[in-house]
Amino acid sequence: MAKDKKELEKELKNGSSSFTLIGTVHLTDDGFSGGKQKENSKWFGVNSSFGVEISEGNIVYPTIRGGYMLDSQVLKRFSKTAGEGMITIPYDKRHDEKLLDQIAPYAFKKGAIARDESGKPILKRFIDDIDYEEYLAGNLKEGMEVRVMGKVEYSEGKEDKVYRNYSVTGVYLNEEYTKNSEVVPPAEHSALIHQTYVFGEDAVDSSWKKEFKNDGQVTLTLNVPQYVGKRLVGSEYIEWKKVMPIKQVIYIKGDPEDEKSVKLTEALVQKLFTTKRGAVRELGVNCIINEGYDTQNGNFEISKEMQDLIDMGLISEEEVKNTVNVRGSRVSELIFASPMTKIGDSGEISISLEDDKYAEEALYVQDVDVDEDEDEVVEIKSKPEVDTDTDEAYGVTGSDQNGKLSSDAFDDLFAGI
Repeated sequence: MAKDKKELEKELKNGSSSFTLIGTVHLTDDGFSGGKQKENSKWFGVNSSFGVEISEGNIVYPTIRGGYMLDSQVLKRFSKTAGEGMITIPYDKRHDEKLLDQIAPYAFKKGAIARDESGKPILKRFIDDIDYEEYLAGNLKEGMEVRVMGKVEYSEGKEDKVYRNYSVTGVYLNEEYTKNSEVVPPAEHSALIHQTYVFGEDAVDSSWKKEFKNDGQVTLTLNVPQYVGKRLVGSEYIEWKKVMPIKQVIYIKGDPEDEKSVKLTEALVQKLFTTKRGAVRELGVNCIINEGYDTQNGNFEISKEMQDLIDMGLISEEEVKNTVNVRGSRVSELIFASPMTKIGDSGEISISLEDDKYAEEALYVQDVDVDEDEDEVVEIKSKPEVDTDTDEAYGVTGSDQNGKLSSDAFDDLFAGI
């Protein structure tokens, strides 16, 4: 039964926000810089990164960040005992196995990229990001095939800029293995975000059909629920400690000349991203991460000599055109792959979608202003403006390695909507 409107929640809660990268390691000269003390601060920690190349030119850079205060030298991690809260661990006791056994499994950073004498990967766990960074720096090699998993975190900067950070929680070798006497090959390269989005009636522009016809894509302006500890107000950060909607743009891409692609795009827009006036939808989505370049085929004339080779059957015209791809501008985008799924109490698989959870007020941005006379921070609730220029694996049931829905899976998932 749907909730009465008065019962709808007016404040957002965190949802799923994770990523999975499968590709080859790409190291940079200054990627691993080790622990450092922050200037004019007692914070000592790491802020490092390495690249994971998914395909030519498409490299994602996940990060390792964390540390401790020099004046206290303790780490705080969640207990595995429900309701116990955080456990305080003296920094010099961070390798004490008895203490580590009291910590919740999800609080560990993990790695399995070094091998034992028999060649088997050794699984290691860490509660300290400085130790974890040192482990990765010493064992990751250029070109190594890996699977990297972690959390996606969002933050706001100056001039309404939004930063998307991929925080590493696990790095494993991507190699073949034997399961039930069968050899399982390495996973294909892919880069996916598994994210809960919230949005209202303005998620899709009214001219989306024209955009798809002209550009082969539909722009979706959504929000991610993100816990924000501090917000930037003017030139200073103030304490906030709330979950707030942070704007993100994703794209549905397809071929406007292909009838099947057109019908699929229309169904996705209408069934997943179109809501009633005043309604707020929560939807889990798997998105492809593209951190590469626009690539387009140029309109080139084929020389007489090349045409002779084509006529002789030594090479096809398509192969010739594929060799002259033009690298366009740098892009950083998320491309819709499939809706996330959930399993109900009866075992039925359905789309991770809710229309009766949040009130419209949950999407209002709590702007802040400083009263210079009173020196107070004032909250101003306002509806967010849509800006289409803004630029682990959950729920991939019924989808392929890259998270895309098969035709049968698409029909099955939408049967109940």
